[in-house]
Amino acid sequence: MPKYKLTEHAKEEIIRRQIPINMLEQAMSNPQAIVSVANNRRCYQAVYMLENQKKYLIRVIAEEKGGQLLVITVYKTSKIGKYIKEKS
Repeated sequence: MPKYKLTEHAKEEIIRRQIPINMLEQAMSNPQAIVSVANNRRCYQAVYMLENQKKYLIRVIAEEKGGQLLVITVYKTSKIGKYIKEKS
């Protein structure tokens, strides 16, 4: 598990979007994909089955600062195919 720090915005989004912190940590420590995004940031992505038995993609946007990851934001989406190709 990489060392990380949450921005205030990321903390707010975790609460607002009801994303368990352990899910964020799992997505960062065992991502299905890491994608480069704008401003030298990386997106850690992982698919999870959530409480309603529906698959969601968790996306964690982070950048490296001082030897640790600074989590900018985190969100979940049901539009998995928009971001990642699932294996059949």
